[in-house]
Amino acid sequence: MTPVDIATRFTTTGAAHAPVASVAPNTCATCHGLIGWNAAVDPIHAVSKPCTFCGMQVPPFVIACDPCIDALATRRAEEAQARMADFVVAPVATPDPEPRKASDGYNQVDVAARAREQEATAYIKDYQGRFGLVLDLRAHPRFGTKWFSLTERQVDAVLASKAREAAWRAQAQSVERPIGVDGLKIENLPIGPAHFAVENEDGVLTFIRFRRIDPKADYRWAGWVFVDQQISDVYDKRGRIDPTGTYIGPWPTMVEKIMADPTAAMAKYGLTVGRCGYCGRALTNEESRELGIGPVCRRRLRGEAG
Repeated sequence: MTPVDIATRFTTTGAAHAPVASVAPNTCATCHGLIGWNAAVDPIHAVSKPCTFCGMQVPPFVIACDPCIDALATRRAEEAQARMADFVVAPVATPDPEPRKASDGYNQVDVAARAREQEATAYIKDYQGRFGLVLDLRAHPRFGTKWFSLTERQVDAVLASKAREAAWRAQAQSVERPIGVDGLKIENLPIGPAHFAVENEDGVLTFIRFRRIDPKADYRWAGWVFVDQQISDVYDKRGRIDPTGTYIGPWPTMVEKIMADPTAAMAKYGLTVGRCGYCGRALTNEESRELGIGPVCRRRLRGEAG
């Protein structure tokens, strides 16, 4: 190798990596002086080692020659770019959503939400049931004015009530039929809950509960009778009888059977279930078990004081 000045930097050029300058400043590990890698000028520090990649002699304070370092950096950059390509997700073109809002002159209004609220408000106005939320909303001082509005949760609850009522009506396929049989009237039924057992059209024994509201009660349903089917300890609605004796519901035939002889249907319930056909309590007295109705309820049915 040709000796050069100590200030000349160590460089390599060409495919064969032939050194044209062989000096680079460094600190000696022994004397801590500034040295250069040159055997003629600095024989004490004339130590070299092969390049880690190509084997060409390089100074002891580097691990590879410049061409190999450049090639390594380029390769690593290409590998990093290839890895990043796996994480790049091409944007998916989505169609523009349809405009859902319109202006009412002052604010932007959600058309679909406004339609739902109007539907719920109309249902509240004409509601005839007993759902407390709907009744409370209708009793609100601002109901029916331009200052009245429903929250999203209230709209959902009101429309859910409307859907349940529609489903019940569709399932019940209600018919209106006067239930007076041979002159028997609704007054034959006791006030309060009463339990009956009758056979349906298929001969299957069915358990039914009547709930007659006291006609003298200060209540909008005074004098009405609500008909429920008993399934275990659960009661499902099966219609109602208005004060004139007209039944509205899916089981007019069975209701007429009960109205023909309510006491017999009560006793059949008690004999089958083991509970009083009037109040529904368990029968423990031997005579009561044979009759299907407890002693106190029998006196009530006869019009005697309990």
